[in-house]
Amino acid sequence: MGFCKRHPERAAGRRCYQCKDEVCAECQIHLDRHIFCSHRCHLDWQAAERRTLRRKRIEAGLNAFNPLIWWRYPAFRRTAWAKRSMVMIWLLLATNVVLVASIFVVFDKLRAVQQELATLSEPDRMWPSTWISEPEETEGYAHMRVAAPSADTVVLKNGRAVAQVAAGTATSITLRSDSIAPSVWQLASRESKHGEKWTVSQPELKDVRRGSRRPGVALTFDGGADRNAVDSILATLQRHQVRATFFLTGEFIARFPDDVRRIVSYGHEIGNHTWSHLHLTTFEQNRRHNTLPEVDKRRLQHELLTTSHIFARVTGLMMAPYWRAPFGETNDDINAWAGELGFQHIGWTTHGRQTMDTLDWVANPDDPLFISGQAMAKRIADLARQPAFRGGIVLMHVGTQRRVEQVHAHLPEMIAGIAAAGIPFFTVSDLTDERGS
Repeated sequence: MGFCKRHPERAAGRRCYQCKDEVCAECQIHLDRHIFCSHRCHLDWQAAERRTLRRKRIEAGLNAFNPLIWWRYPAFRRTAWAKRSMVMIWLLLATNVVLVASIFVVFDKLRAVQQELATLSEPDRMWPSTWISEPEETEGYAHMRVAAPSADTVVLKNGRAVAQVAAGTATSITLRSDSIAPSVWQLASRESKHGEKWTVSQPELKDVRRGSRRPGVALTFDGGADRNAVDSILATLQRHQVRATFFLTGEFIARFPDDVRRIVSYGHEIGNHTWSHLHLTTFEQNRRHNTLPEVDKRRLQHELLTTSHIFARVTGLMMAPYWRAPFGETNDDINAWAGELGFQHIGWTTHGRQTMDTLDWVANPDDPLFISGQAMAKRIADLARQPAFRGGIVLMHVGTQRRVEQVHAHLPEMIAGIAAAGIPFFTVSDLTDERGS
């Protein structure tokens, strides 16, 4: 030993544990079982110890998640708690990976659905010129429906132009067809040249409300937002072997395609109920059927065409040529716009103050219009059995907000009461065919 650094004249007895300087007995400070030359050295040593401990803890944490360490020291070489911990860690990691992958898949599907629905909102981007219904030649005439969203469309018969549809419109066409052999019909999209004009005769279409001359009942069901009565209605119709007509919105078809395909598979016919179930007239405001300012020919035909198109995509079939205005709001102008597409309006039957609207859309029991399901079933059956009854159309819905006295729950009683009077059930097509004959 040498001499003390602070007292050179004294011999050193020990070394400082922190700075390693030699100190005499007077300078020695015994702290934490070690010799320090000053309190400053002791504080520096404590800080260094804390840093070392912190570094060791960080390294231990990193090593716990280091695959190289796991590979070198696998779980079967560790204690029981380490094995269980390792298994839990791997399970959590695997679960997180699966969960993240599932989230990405779900978001991709939702994005695809949103993109598909976005394309349906603008017919000009959906499809080129196309047949709404292909030509049918009967009794010397050819009947067809054509849509021309983005460009003028020429109808070709055996390679010769016979009609033209203006861009942004859709129409029904009836042409004389004297040829005996089958004709080849084609569509060609092009811009109008030289101001060509084509005169196309339109079939006469009327609003059907009263029913046919033949006594019979057509059950009709509107579908817009809800579908909580679909299963019960289809089961009842299947059990009683009754075919009905469903008027569905485009949004309903897009949301519930499986239900739509099931309705078709049971043999029921489906008509058009517009895309978004919008108000068309001012009836809600002033009890008059004046066309709303925001409703015009293009918007109405847009609603009908997009619904017809999504139905064809979902089922591979064409809609029946009938439509029902939301809330029953329509007038002659609106019917004429729909008639240009070949759609005939179908209301529901009224006999004086009595109506075949089942009022299943009235959900509040305190509402004066609210009638129990059993009472409504009896009312419809009694109305159909009246001597003056000449056929009618019943209005119901495939969804209801009623919590009690649901009308569709008493649909079997209604069908049984009408059938007991010997009155047959028809679809809307059957009724209109009978009316025409």
